[in-house]
Amino acid sequence: EEVTDFNGVFVKDADKDIIKKLYGKDLSPQYVSNITKETEEERIAWQGRKLKKRYTAVFIDALFVKIRRQVISSDAVYVIAGIDEEGYRDILGLWIGTEESSHFWKQVLQDLKDRGVEQVLLFICDGLKNLEETINEVYPRALTQLCLVHQVRNTLNKVRPKHKEAIASDLKTIYKAGKLAEAKANALKLKKKWHSHYPKLIDRWIINIESLMRFLDFPEYIRPHLYSTNWLERLNKDFRKVLKNKNSFPTEDAVANLIYLKIIDILRTRKIQRVNGFASHQIDIDFLWEKHYGKRGN
Repeated sequence: EEVTDFNGVFVKDADKDIIKKLYGKDLSPQYVSNITKETEEERIAWQGRKLKKRYTAVFIDALFVKIRRQVISSDAVYVIAGIDEEGYRDILGLWIGTEESSHFWKQVLQDLKDRGVEQVLLFICDGLKNLEETINEVYPRALTQLCLVHQVRNTLNKVRPKHKEAIASDLKTIYKAGKLAEAKANALKLKKKWHSHYPKLIDRWIINIESLMRFLDFPEYIRPHLYSTNWLERLNKDFRKVLKNKNSFPTEDAVANLIYLKIIDILRTRKIQRVNGFASHQIDIDFLWEKHYGKRGN
Protein backbone atom coordinates (compact mmCIF):
# COMPACT_ATOMS: atom_id res chain seq x y z
CA GLU A 1 0.00 0.00 0.00
CA GLU A 2 1.35 3.46 -0.92
CA VAL A 3 2.35 5.59 2.07
CA THR A 4 3.72 9.13 1.74
CA ASP A 5 5.10 11.26 4.57
CA PHE A 6 4.20 14.98 4.51
CA ASN A 7 5.49 16.99 7.47
CA GLY A 8 5.31 13.96 9.73
CA VAL A 9 1.75 13.04 8.70
CA PHE A 10 1.40 9.78 6.84
CA VAL A 11 -1.02 9.85 3.90
CA LYS A 12 -2.25 6.39 3.01
CA ASP A 13 -4.29 5.03 0.14
CA ALA A 14 -7.07 4.38 2.64
CA ASP A 15 -7.19 8.09 3.55
CA LYS A 16 -7.20 9.11 -0.09
CA ASP A 17 -10.01 6.69 -0.92
CA ILE A 18 -12.38 7.80 1.81
CA ILE A 19 -11.69 11.49 1.23
CA LYS A 20 -12.32 11.05 -2.50
CA LYS A 21 -15.67 9.46 -1.68
CA LEU A 22 -16.56 12.34 0.63
CA TYR A 23 -15.46 15.15 -1.68
CA GLY A 24 -16.04 13.50 -5.07
CA LYS A 25 -12.60 14.28 -6.48
CA ASP A 26 -8.89 13.64 -6.08
CA LEU A 27 -7.06 16.08 -3.82
CA SER A 28 -3.37 16.88 -3.49
CA PRO A 29 -1.32 14.77 -1.06
CA GLN A 30 -0.63 17.86 1.07
CA TYR A 31 -4.33 18.67 1.28
CA VAL A 32 -5.11 15.07 2.16
CA SER A 33 -2.47 15.11 4.89
CA ASN A 34 -4.04 18.21 6.43
CA ILE A 35 -7.50 16.65 6.38
CA THR A 36 -6.11 13.42 7.83
CA LYS A 37 -4.53 15.30 10.71
CA GLU A 38 -7.72 17.25 11.38
CA THR A 39 -9.76 14.04 11.24
CA GLU A 40 -7.50 12.39 13.78
CA GLU A 41 -7.76 15.36 16.16
CA GLU A 42 -11.55 15.39 15.82
CA ARG A 43 -11.73 11.64 16.40
CA ILE A 44 -9.65 11.83 19.56
CA ALA A 45 -11.87 14.62 20.87
CA TRP A 46 -14.98 12.62 19.97
CA GLN A 47 -13.55 9.56 21.70
CA GLY A 48 -13.01 11.50 24.90
CA ARG A 49 -16.26 13.48 24.95
CA LYS A 50 -18.48 13.35 28.01
CA LEU A 51 -21.46 11.03 27.74
CA LYS A 52 -24.86 11.04 29.41
CA LYS A 53 -25.27 9.71 32.92
CA ARG A 54 -27.93 7.12 32.06
CA TYR A 55 -28.52 4.72 29.18
CA THR A 56 -31.52 2.43 29.02
CA ALA A 57 -29.65 0.03 26.74
CA VAL A 58 -26.02 -0.34 25.69
CA PHE A 59 -25.06 -2.61 22.78
CA ILE A 60 -21.55 -4.03 22.61
CA ASP A 61 -19.91 -5.98 19.81
CA ALA A 62 -16.66 -6.24 17.86
CA LEU A 63 -15.61 -6.56 14.24
CA PHE A 64 -12.18 -7.62 13.01
CA VAL A 65 -9.67 -5.97 10.69
CA LYS A 66 -6.17 -6.89 9.61
CA ILE A 67 -3.40 -4.53 10.76
CA ARG A 68 0.22 -4.76 9.66
CA ARG A 69 2.81 -4.59 12.40
CA GLN A 70 5.79 -6.92 12.21
CA VAL A 71 3.27 -9.42 10.89
CA ILE A 72 -0.32 -9.04 9.75
CA SER A 73 -2.71 -9.74 12.61
CA SER A 74 -6.48 -9.66 12.97
CA ASP A 75 -7.42 -6.99 15.51
CA ALA A 76 -10.76 -6.44 17.23
CA VAL A 77 -12.52 -3.11 16.76
CA TYR A 78 -14.82 -2.66 19.75
CA VAL A 79 -17.92 -0.61 19.02
CA ILE A 80 -20.50 0.52 21.56
CA ALA A 81 -23.87 2.09 20.79
CA GLY A 82 -26.58 3.13 23.21
CA ILE A 83 -30.16 4.21 23.75
CA ASP A 84 -30.38 6.93 26.38
CA GLU A 85 -33.05 7.18 29.07
CA GLU A 86 -35.34 9.16 26.75
CA GLY A 87 -35.01 6.65 23.91
CA TYR A 88 -32.52 8.39 21.61
CA ARG A 89 -29.88 6.33 19.81
CA ASP A 90 -26.21 7.25 19.68
CA ILE A 91 -22.83 5.69 18.92
CA LEU A 92 -20.76 6.02 22.08
CA GLY A 93 -17.30 5.08 20.91
CA LEU A 94 -14.84 2.73 19.27
CA TRP A 95 -11.67 1.09 20.57
CA ILE A 96 -9.10 -1.18 18.96
CA GLY A 97 -7.49 -4.16 20.70
CA THR A 98 -5.43 -7.12 19.61
CA GLU A 99 -8.29 -9.56 20.23
CA GLU A 100 -11.82 -9.66 21.58
CA SER A 101 -11.66 -10.56 25.26
CA SER A 102 -13.55 -9.87 28.47
CA HIS A 103 -10.37 -8.28 29.89
CA PHE A 104 -10.25 -5.67 27.15
CA TRP A 105 -14.02 -5.13 27.38
CA LYS A 106 -13.50 -4.26 31.04
CA GLN A 107 -11.16 -1.44 30.01
CA VAL A 108 -13.71 -0.24 27.47
CA LEU A 109 -16.54 -0.26 30.01
CA GLN A 110 -14.39 1.55 32.54
CA ASP A 111 -13.69 4.18 29.90
CA LEU A 112 -17.45 4.65 29.49
CA LYS A 113 -17.79 5.13 33.23
CA ASP A 114 -14.90 7.62 33.30
CA ARG A 115 -16.66 9.59 30.55
CA GLY A 116 -19.81 9.94 32.62
CA VAL A 117 -21.93 6.81 32.10
CA GLU A 118 -22.91 5.99 35.67
CA GLN A 119 -26.00 3.85 35.18
CA VAL A 120 -27.15 1.34 32.56
CA LEU A 121 -30.35 -0.68 32.70
CA LEU A 122 -29.50 -3.31 30.07
CA PHE A 123 -26.38 -4.43 28.23
CA ILE A 124 -26.96 -6.41 25.03
CA CYS A 125 -24.04 -8.60 23.94
CA ASP A 126 -23.06 -11.93 22.44
CA GLY A 127 -21.95 -14.93 24.46
CA LEU A 128 -18.25 -14.12 24.82
CA LYS A 129 -16.84 -16.06 27.75
CA ASN A 130 -16.85 -14.15 31.06
CA LEU A 131 -18.31 -11.02 29.43
CA GLU A 132 -21.43 -11.02 31.61
CA GLU A 133 -19.27 -11.23 34.74
CA THR A 134 -17.09 -8.39 33.42
CA ILE A 135 -20.14 -6.19 32.88
CA ASN A 136 -21.28 -6.88 36.44
CA GLU A 137 -17.89 -5.85 37.82
CA VAL A 138 -18.13 -2.38 36.27
CA TYR A 139 -21.92 -1.95 36.37
CA PRO A 140 -23.16 -4.27 39.14
CA ARG A 141 -26.81 -3.15 38.97
CA ALA A 142 -27.14 -3.50 35.20
CA LEU A 143 -29.01 -6.36 33.55
CA THR A 144 -27.48 -8.39 30.71
CA GLN A 145 -29.29 -9.61 27.61
CA LEU A 146 -27.51 -12.27 25.58
CA CYS A 147 -28.22 -11.80 21.89
CA LEU A 148 -31.07 -14.13 20.97
CA VAL A 149 -30.26 -13.97 17.27
CA HIS A 150 -26.71 -15.16 17.94
CA GLN A 151 -27.99 -17.97 20.15
CA VAL A 152 -30.55 -19.21 17.61
CA ARG A 153 -28.09 -18.94 14.73
CA ASN A 154 -25.33 -20.78 16.61
CA THR A 155 -27.73 -23.56 17.57
CA LEU A 156 -29.17 -24.10 14.09
CA ASN A 157 -25.72 -23.98 12.48
CA LYS A 158 -24.68 -27.01 14.54
CA VAL A 159 -27.67 -29.31 14.18
CA ARG A 160 -28.18 -31.88 11.46
CA PRO A 161 -30.08 -30.69 8.38
CA LYS A 162 -32.90 -33.16 8.97
CA HIS A 163 -33.53 -31.70 12.45
CA LYS A 164 -33.12 -28.02 11.60
CA GLU A 165 -36.74 -27.17 10.78
CA ALA A 166 -38.16 -28.96 13.83
CA ILE A 167 -35.64 -27.43 16.23
CA ALA A 168 -36.18 -23.96 14.75
CA SER A 169 -39.89 -24.35 15.45
CA ASP A 170 -39.25 -25.49 19.03
CA LEU A 171 -36.84 -22.61 19.66
CA LYS A 172 -39.50 -20.17 18.52
CA THR A 173 -41.76 -21.31 21.35
CA ILE A 174 -39.03 -20.14 23.75
CA TYR A 175 -38.10 -16.73 22.39
CA LYS A 176 -41.69 -15.86 21.41
CA ALA A 177 -42.92 -16.54 24.95
CA GLY A 178 -44.62 -13.63 26.66
CA LYS A 179 -43.38 -14.50 30.15
CA LEU A 180 -40.19 -15.98 31.58
CA ALA A 181 -42.05 -18.91 33.18
CA GLU A 182 -43.45 -19.85 29.77
CA ALA A 183 -40.01 -19.62 28.18
CA LYS A 184 -38.51 -21.84 30.89
CA ALA A 185 -41.27 -24.41 30.49
CA ASN A 186 -40.72 -24.55 26.74
CA ALA A 187 -36.96 -24.78 27.23
CA LEU A 188 -37.50 -27.87 29.39
CA LYS A 189 -39.65 -29.36 26.61
CA LEU A 190 -36.81 -28.65 24.19
CA LYS A 191 -34.40 -30.45 26.51
CA LYS A 192 -36.64 -33.48 26.86
CA LYS A 193 -37.01 -33.77 23.10
CA TRP A 194 -33.50 -32.96 21.85
CA HIS A 195 -30.96 -33.29 24.68
CA SER A 196 -29.92 -36.80 23.73
CA HIS A 197 -29.04 -35.56 20.23
CA TYR A 198 -27.37 -32.25 21.12
CA PRO A 199 -26.60 -32.10 24.85
CA LYS A 200 -24.19 -29.13 24.81
CA LEU A 201 -26.36 -27.02 22.51
CA ILE A 202 -29.49 -27.60 24.57
CA ASP A 203 -27.70 -27.06 27.89
CA ARG A 204 -26.72 -23.57 26.73
CA TRP A 205 -30.41 -22.69 26.46
CA ILE A 206 -31.18 -24.07 29.91
CA ILE A 207 -28.19 -22.42 31.61
CA ASN A 208 -28.63 -19.03 29.92
CA ILE A 209 -32.43 -18.87 29.73
CA GLU A 210 -32.79 -15.87 32.07
CA SER A 211 -30.10 -13.85 30.29
CA LEU A 212 -31.59 -14.76 26.91
CA MET A 213 -35.08 -13.62 27.98
CA ARG A 214 -34.10 -10.54 30.00
CA PHE A 215 -35.85 -8.28 27.49
CA LEU A 216 -39.16 -9.51 28.94
CA ASP A 217 -38.53 -7.20 31.91
CA PHE A 218 -39.20 -4.26 29.59
CA PRO A 219 -42.43 -2.88 28.10
CA GLU A 220 -43.67 -5.09 25.26
CA TYR A 221 -43.58 -2.36 22.64
CA ILE A 222 -39.82 -1.77 22.94
CA ARG A 223 -38.76 -5.40 23.38
CA PRO A 224 -37.98 -5.87 19.65
CA HIS A 225 -35.22 -3.26 20.05
CA LEU A 226 -33.59 -5.03 22.99
CA TYR A 227 -33.31 -8.77 22.38
CA SER A 228 -30.37 -8.74 19.97
CA THR A 229 -27.31 -6.82 18.81
CA ASN A 230 -28.76 -6.54 15.28
CA TRP A 231 -28.69 -2.74 15.32
CA LEU A 232 -24.98 -2.75 16.12
CA GLU A 233 -24.35 -5.48 13.55
CA ARG A 234 -25.99 -3.29 10.91
CA LEU A 235 -23.60 -0.49 11.90
CA ASN A 236 -20.66 -2.90 11.67
CA LYS A 237 -21.83 -3.87 8.19
CA ASP A 238 -21.58 -0.19 7.19
CA PHE A 239 -18.08 -0.04 8.67
CA ARG A 240 -17.00 -3.16 6.75
CA LYS A 241 -18.07 -1.54 3.49
CA VAL A 242 -15.56 1.24 4.16
CA LEU A 243 -12.82 -1.20 5.13
CA LYS A 244 -13.40 -3.97 2.58
CA ASN A 245 -11.20 -2.61 -0.22
CA LYS A 246 -8.07 -2.96 1.89
CA ASN A 247 -6.44 -6.32 2.63
CA SER A 248 -4.74 -4.79 5.68
CA PHE A 249 -4.00 -1.43 7.30
CA PRO A 250 -0.65 0.03 8.38
CA THR A 251 -1.81 1.41 11.76
CA GLU A 252 -4.66 1.37 14.25
CA ASP A 253 -5.18 5.08 13.62
CA ALA A 254 -5.81 4.44 9.91
CA VAL A 255 -8.62 2.04 10.82
CA ALA A 256 -10.04 4.27 13.55
CA ASN A 257 -10.08 7.34 11.29
CA LEU A 258 -12.00 5.55 8.55
CA ILE A 259 -14.59 4.19 10.96
CA TYR A 260 -14.91 7.57 12.66
CA LEU A 261 -15.61 9.28 9.31
CA LYS A 262 -18.30 6.68 8.62
CA ILE A 263 -19.82 7.22 12.06
CA ILE A 264 -20.04 10.96 11.46
CA ASP A 265 -21.60 10.29 8.06
CA ILE A 266 -24.17 7.96 9.65
CA LEU A 267 -25.05 10.43 12.39
CA ARG A 268 -25.34 13.26 9.88
CA THR A 269 -27.51 11.45 7.36
CA ARG A 270 -29.67 9.39 9.69
CA LYS A 271 -29.78 11.84 12.58
CA ILE A 272 -30.22 10.61 16.14
CA GLN A 273 -33.50 8.72 16.13
CA ARG A 274 -35.82 8.10 19.04
CA VAL A 275 -36.84 4.47 19.37
CA ASN A 276 -40.55 3.94 18.85
CA GLY A 277 -42.38 3.21 22.07
CA PHE A 278 -40.28 5.15 24.56
CA ALA A 279 -42.59 8.14 24.76
CA SER A 280 -45.73 6.07 25.39
CA HIS A 281 -43.99 3.75 27.87
CA GLN A 282 -41.85 6.30 29.72
CA ILE A 283 -43.62 5.60 33.03
CA ASP A 284 -42.84 1.88 32.77
CA ILE A 285 -39.20 2.61 31.97
CA ASP A 286 -38.96 5.12 34.83
CA PHE A 287 -40.28 2.39 37.11
CA LEU A 288 -37.42 0.11 36.02
CA TRP A 289 -34.90 2.84 36.77
CA GLU A 290 -36.30 3.24 40.26
CA LYS A 291 -36.42 -0.52 40.78
CA HIS A 292 -32.74 -1.00 39.94
CA TYR A 293 -31.20 2.31 40.99
CA GLY A 294 -33.62 3.81 43.50
CA LYS A 295 -35.29 7.21 43.45
CA ARG A 296 -33.40 9.75 41.33
CA GLY A 297 -30.73 7.14 40.66
CA ASN A 298 -29.27 7.09 44.15
